[in-house]
Amino acid sequence: MDAFFNSLSEISVIFLPILGAMVLIFLLFLFYRLYFMMKKVDLLLDHVDRTMNVVDQELSELKTSIEVLSGVAKGVMYVQSFTKHSLMTATVYLAEHFEFIKQWFQDIFDKKSEPEVQTEADEEKAA
Repeated sequence: MDAFFNSLSEISVIFLPILGAMVLIFLLFLFYRLYFMMKKVDLLLDHVDRTMNVVDQELSELKTSIEVLSGVAKGVMYVQSFTKHSLMTATVYLAEHFEFIKQWFQDIFDKKSEPEVQTEADEEKAA
């Protein structure tokens, strides 16, 4: 058993520094790749930041356009409401005063259909 441990010790003395050097090289390679990946992430974040600024500007312009459209829509709704109210008021007025309006039209048309009778005073003025 002592021979096994002695040979294991001799092998360890040879291979452990080599294995340690390989681990260090692997770690250096890993950190090197991590460094370049972080540089790419930084560039990507710069591009994302610029893109977000453009999107923010476009959304601001869109917000202005939407506010204008909203104002126009409110104006149209106001006109529609006013027109509806006016028509309803006129309809109710006509319904309530139908007999009076009918009589008024009849009076107008009856006066036009009657022949004009000239009086003696009118005949003297004409002569």
